[in-house]
Amino acid sequence: MVYFREDSMYTKTNVVVWTGTSIPEGAHYPQESCKANGFECINNSLGSSCLRFIPEHPAKVDRNSGRQLTATVSELEALYRQDVIAGTITNDELENWKNHCYERAIIPYIDGTNEKQASVIVIDHGYNDRAEITMELENYADIDWNSTDRSSFHGAFCYLVNKIREVNPYVKIVIGGYFSNTLVRWYSDSLGYGNQINAAKICRMQELLAEKFNTSIVKVWEHSQITNHYINGTSNYLADFNAKYGTNYRRFVIYDENMQRMEDPDGNISVLQFYCPDGIHPHSDLTGNCNKMLNDIWISEFAIILN
Repeated sequence: MVYFREDSMYTKTNVVVWTGTSIPEGAHYPQESCKANGFECINNSLGSSCLRFIPEHPAKVDRNSGRQLTATVSELEALYRQDVIAGTITNDELENWKNHCYERAIIPYIDGTNEKQASVIVIDHGYNDRAEITMELENYADIDWNSTDRSSFHGAFCYLVNKIREVNPYVKIVIGGYFSNTLVRWYSDSLGYGNQINAAKICRMQELLAEKFNTSIVKVWEHSQITNHYINGTSNYLADFNAKYGTNYRRFVIYDENMQRMEDPDGNISVLQFYCPDGIHPHSDLTGNCNKMLNDIWISEFAIILN
């Protein structure tokens, strides 16, 4: 853990800057865990964002293309101004990407530019970089842990930590752990696509990076117990949920790592879908149960990390 040094060069504040994906953007735990521990949260998370940055113009540009935390303002301008001119994206969309890259979402809060200066930076990324993380850990022996190549997840993380510490070596960095560590393959008829979430590898990468940089990490998965196992007595859960909240969620079919269907003959839903009806987001649980669970976990963990 990095402890604060109280001297003329640094003054501890009660501000946390939170960066991440749609999960911390939409959930309550960033604000609630900070507030409960006497801190203010500046939540600069952004849906569909990645930690990694690929310095190449994509073949197809859409509203999510430039949501990459380790990009710079000038890189985003150089890559995507042509798409604003062509009408593919709006200038507001480009500015939103710039506002959520580290040069604007983090640096002004640790270099004295913004009136509110942060003592803590939370890096709550992993889900949207999951395919790259899985590939990196499957080739673990080839990982260069000193690399700052932003096209890799570990390289992008190293790059970002170096940039933060160059500006302010006293700020505390916290890794936000993913909320589940099980491998889940599922298919949703309602969404019409398949997905693979190798959450165990997300969590392992986060642990390895915390060890390398001696940073704090909140291992949410150790407390949440969110798995892909079915819950008895939940065969009518989604029908009742949809009737009450006006949603149209369908039960996911779960597959194991060998792509074998883990069918439940009684039509029950998994623990994952109980807490995240859309299969991804805690805030899709409109009962508030998932938010409450995550709030409690983060409040407790932050009581140790922040104070």
